[in-house]
Amino acid sequence: MSAQAQVFDPAKASVQTLFATMVENLKREMRRYKAVTVGFSAGKDSTCVLHGVIEAARQLKQLEGISVAVRAVTSDTGVELPNQHITSLEMASIFEGYAESVDIDYEQVWVGPSPINSYLVVMLGMRGVMTMPQGSATCSVQMKLDPAKKARKRLAKQFGGAANVLSVSGVRTLESTKPVSYTHLRAH
Repeated sequence: MSAQAQVFDPAKASVQTLFATMVENLKREMRRYKAVTVGFSAGKDSTCVLHGVIEAARQLKQLEGISVAVRAVTSDTGVELPNQHITSLEMASIFEGYAESVDIDYEQVWVGPSPINSYLVVMLGMRGVMTMPQGSATCSVQMKLDPAKKARKRLAKQFGGAANVLSVSGVRTLESTKPVSYTHLRAH
């Protein structure tokens, strides 16, 4: 078999194979760390990644005796739709229960913007613009990314330095990054 034929093609792999590959890759990285943070929004990407991280932590502990703490970091911006907030709470509870059942050191970390960076203060104070498709992400930075960075800094202190904490997030690579145009759809 040629080297070309041995290349892993995720587009042709089963979901089980993709998940197992992700878990193996995570285990390889996680062995070197005391803790892993996962940016968790309760969306499909971060849910899949968090599940993979917990599974990797479970396997490392059970098969190799390596304990890695898992911290899911969720930003509560205060402007999510109520259904999204409820979903985030429910998903966090499910993962907490699952991690406990497989004896993983797991914690859900909730972060949010400081009052000065809350959505209304930023918009009314004209210190930023709403996050728009293909545009600026002022709100995402101030309301999600900056609070998550502060949480990771606190966790780094807890686990003996940033070099001991791996941060993981999910990104889809098999989808188009271009927005779909629906201009061809017409009402009948």
